[in-house]
Amino acid sequence: MITLSEAKGSALLALMLTGDGLCPLYDWLQSLPVDVLGLDLIHSPGLVPMIGDRQTSRILALGVVDVDTVALETDDQVHGRLDVILTGVSAPEVHVQPAGSLGRLSPEAARQKLENLAGIVSRYRP
Repeated sequence: MITLSEAKGSALLALMLTGDGLCPLYDWLQSLPVDVLGLDLIHSPGLVPMIGDRQTSRILALGVVDVDTVALETDDQVHGRLDVILTGVSAPEVHVQPAGSLGRLSPEAARQKLENLAGIVSRYRP
């Protein structure tokens, strides 16, 4: 990570993590030399309150779309997570994204997931 950070120039360096064991690593991840920290909130739901409770200078990319199922997320599911996170978040920017690769889904299902997320975000009012 240090070598990449030193060589990146003006580019943003992002680290995207998925899985269910991210909560114990959250504070340590803040010390890494990355600009963007991508976190899977589907498999590590305990991160939701942690993110709002802790300070960060990182841009956050939050995985709120389950990539293991074709079922579409609802406004309530995503909005509820965002309400908790955004109440106390200190990140300079927060982005939402799938919680991992959509490559296991068919192209049609992946497209529907992304279109659904765009609609959910457009309807979000904090």
